[in-house]
Amino acid sequence: MVCGIVGLGLMGGSFALATRDYFDSIVGVDINPSHRETALRLGLVDAIARVKDLREVDVILLATPVRGIVATLKELAQLELPQETTILDFGSTKERIVKECPPQIRPQLVASHPMAGKEYSGPLAAIPDLYQ
Repeated sequence: MVCGIVGLGLMGGSFALATRDYFDSIVGVDINPSHRETALRLGLVDAIARVKDLREVDVILLATPVRGIVATLKELAQLELPQETTILDFGSTKERIVKECPPQIRPQLVASHPMAGKEYSGPLAAIPDLYQ
């Protein structure tokens, strides 16, 4: 199985570390070039991708601010994702995400929040046991 993580900061990076043994490969998407480079260097992800490349993954984690999650959901809806693809969101609030999720991918979205975090951000803040 392949996981795609959009947002390689504390939440996305920690998810990558915590689930490394469950996926054959983890690919990462981030608008920040420094986060992309650091995530690769630290081994949080195996490769860097673009949202349009996520059509080929089994699980997609959206770990960005809510406005980024909404924008990414709209991009994902254009990809004609396989019905088996699961989309998780780690957004801090749900109302906007659920309201603005395109209907063609709404059945695939698992709106969630890990109820975890800390005062640091970025891939260097990622810790493997954040969600335990």
